[in-house]
Order: sequence, then structure tokens, then C-alpha cells
Amino acid sequence: MPSSDADLNTVARFLARRDELEPVDLIVLLGSSLLVTAKAAAEALDQGLADEILVSGGIGHSTPWLYESVRGCPDLNSIPVDGRPEAEIIADVLTVRHGVPAEKILIENRSTNCGSNALECKRLLADLGRSPRSLLLIQDPTMQRRTHASFERSWRGEAAPQFISHAPFVPEMVDGVLHPEDQWPFERFLSLLLGEIPRLQDAPAGYGPKGRDFIEHVDIPREVMDAHARVSTT
Repeated sequence: MPSSDADLNTVARFLARRDELEPVDLIVLLGSSLLVTAKAAAEALDQGLADEILVSGGIGHSTPWLYESVRGCPDLNSIPVDGRPEAEIIADVLTVRHGVPAEKILIENRSTNCGSNALECKRLLADLGRSPRSLLLIQDPTMQRRTHASFERSWRGEAAPQFISHAPFVPEMVDGVLHPEDQWPFERFLSLLLGEIPRLQDAPAGYGPKGRDFIEHVDIPREVMDAHARVSTT
């Protein structure tokens, strides 16, 4: 395996947090361009891990990529996309492709980024009078760890639910080829991957409490920092 592959895989494995699955009060599916996240949420529902899915996402940086993903799928081309929030589109994907009943889907369509996903989900649950004890978070693997830390930040100082993160897969480089091959163009994957570690750092320029305070503190292993540094300079 080329050294750059090994370094990318080290960073990808760290970002794609995958806790052990267990029953929860609610599945939270965060908006992204990857339709496989909807599949993972539908499977969790089918397995009886929860009774409902809360889909979160307004219009943000990934929205145009989601539009293209849906347009590229013959079984989803009946779903309108232009100008619509991510959550509404993904809810349609859940019903059209995966047969999830509409009454089992809650929609949060105001958030525009990872941090506001968490804040708006919390606000919606409060408006609905719900106090879930546990949430299963499903997100693009490159953003799974930051999503978890964002939800922890949103409940800081309060009685928080148990947060369980489960990325739908772990990206892997094999002989210079990204697997699975159909999720991102390589350059987009690389951009997402390299952009995450600086954000996760608890430092003045990062998103942690010592920086912009968007997320709770994240311990980043030395080997991940070193791998990120090497890839960033190649």
C-alpha cells in the first residue's frame, strides 16, 4: 500500500466514527450528498433500533452535490430537487427508495451546517415536547466525528441524550483507488478529509472550546495528526 494511501486511511478511519449499534429513542439522519446514509437509516429502522427518523438539513455547501446525486439515479428522478432543503429531499429518498412510511419521518429543514444541524434538531425536539434519552447519529463518514462533537456541544451543561454515532461505511484507499468508488469524486473526498482535522482541533483556529467553540473537545491521536500533516504536504 502506498504511504499516502495508508495516511489517508488513518485519517478516514478516525473521522468515520462507528459506535456499536443498539436500540435508541430516535434515529437522526444528517443531510449530506451521500444517499447511502439514507439506506443506513432505513436499515436501522427496519432492524427495530428506533421507531422514527429525524432528517436534518436545510440548504448548505453539500446541497448541490445532493441534487446531482438524486438526478443521477433513475429510481429517484421523480423527486424534485431544485431549491429544496436537503431534509425534504432525503425524506423523499427514504420513502421512494426504501419504503419508509412518511409518518415515521420528522423533518428539520432550517440548518445550514454541521453545528446548526445539532442546534436545530434540539430546538425541534423541544418544540415537539420530546426528551429522547438516546439518539443514533448517521452522517457522511468524513463528518461523522464532528457531527458527534456538535451534538455534544449543543447539549453542553444540560442533561444530554446518549449519542451513538455510526457512519454508514469507512472509506478506504486501495492501490491509489478510493473505495467505495461511487460515493465521492476523489478530489472532493480529499478536500473533505483534509478539511476536517483543522476543524476538530481544540485550538484558536479550530472549532473546539479553545477556538470557535462550535464543538466539544475532541482527542485527536498523534498518529492521525501526523498522517494528516504528511498528506497535506504531498
